[in-house]
Amino acid sequence: MYSQLITNIGINFKFYRRNRLLLVASIFIILVLGLSTIPGMFFLTKSGHLEIIRMVFSQLSSFATIVTAGLGLLLISHHIRNRSTKMVFTKPCLPEVWLLSSFLSASAVSFALYAGILLICSILFVVWNIPFQWGMLYIAFNDFLQAVILLSYITFLTVIFHPVLAVLFIFIFHEGTFYSIKLLLIGGIKAVGEGSVSIWLKILKGVVDVIYMVSPSLEPFSEKTGQIYSSLRISDANWE
Repeated sequence: MYSQLITNIGINFKFYRRNRLLLVASIFIILVLGLSTIPGMFFLTKSGHLEIIRMVFSQLSSFATIVTAGLGLLLISHHIRNRSTKMVFTKPCLPEVWLLSSFLSASAVSFALYAGILLICSILFVVWNIPFQWGMLYIAFNDFLQAVILLSYITFLTVIFHPVLAVLFIFIFHEGTFYSIKLLLIGGIKAVGEGSVSIWLKILKGVVDVIYMVSPSLEPFSEKTGQIYSSLRISDANWE
């Protein structure tokens, strides 16, 4: 099983390389870095430079998240739609091993992207003579884990649905959507009164509650990490 996992991961890396997706990502990173840092040369204050670094990280992190999800979507959908999974499973290779290899290979690329983004921002700190903000390390790690959550979710959906439907499903049916519906139903029940509520409305609320609880949270603890994103300051309590 271990040898099959390593072999599949190596093949997945070749697949990524042949699809030129990482090449496009690298070109995009260079363009964003250039467009974001060149105006920063005209800033005379460290606060202006710090804002440029924060903007560079935010833009590159968003793109890395999209690339991470795209790798999982591309790999799974390509093999399933082209029916090439039969060649894998008849080796024989267990389906769960192949699926785990796709998850680990995309996660490894994502980790490399976020490490590169952190390195770029660290270089900017040195060039502009700004003390390194350790909150940047926390944000990079947190964004990486959020990208992995999105990767796992879109991988699951791509196995079940067409890739276009999987993307639409994520945009429409996510935790925030059902949380809004949940609040709407609670407000309606309180306004009408618990005793006068229709049984079907109660059933609907129960269904929404279940879906809300099982839906993955793509940005967990966002209300607690927001201050770190804005100030770039970190404490031991935040790591816990």
